[in-house]
Amino acid sequence: MAPKTPETPETPETAYKSHETPKAPKPPETPQAGSGAGPGSGPERIGGIAIPDSGLAKEATELVRDLTDDLIYHHSRRVYLFGARHGQEHGLAFDPELVYIGALFHDLGLTEKFRSSQQRFELDGADEARAFLTARGIPEDRVRLVWEGIALHTTPEIPHHMAP
Repeated sequence: MAPKTPETPETPETAYKSHETPKAPKPPETPQAGSGAGPGSGPERIGGIAIPDSGLAKEATELVRDLTDDLIYHHSRRVYLFGARHGQEHGLAFDPELVYIGALFHDLGLTEKFRSSQQRFELDGADEARAFLTARGIPEDRVRLVWEGIALHTTPEIPHHMAP
């Protein structure tokens, strides 16, 4: 990947319009057999869980698909599936779109493009999610939920002590 250079500063508004990825295009996802995914059939479903298909979710999917390897991309989607299933089984109210975007971005700080040497990878991923959502006009309270979820995803004892 091409390193960021001082002569090409990125802002939240431009960072996701001009991401440089000299990778070959990845093939489109093949719908899972029996998933109900296909033209005109609604959102993709995996294991009974609907994958959010809003414009924002699709944009986040494309971005993370382009900027990560297969391991991180598929891991991130599984994180959403397990999280959504857990939420359903425990009767938790959650915003599927926010949980999905949080899951997609949660390990972005592990990639070369988004890793910094000044902070933990969780914060790098959380900061990128914040920039992505803020650049698209998402309200600050929703952005903060995603940021906190990503920043704290490896320290599960901390959120138990935070306000609901």
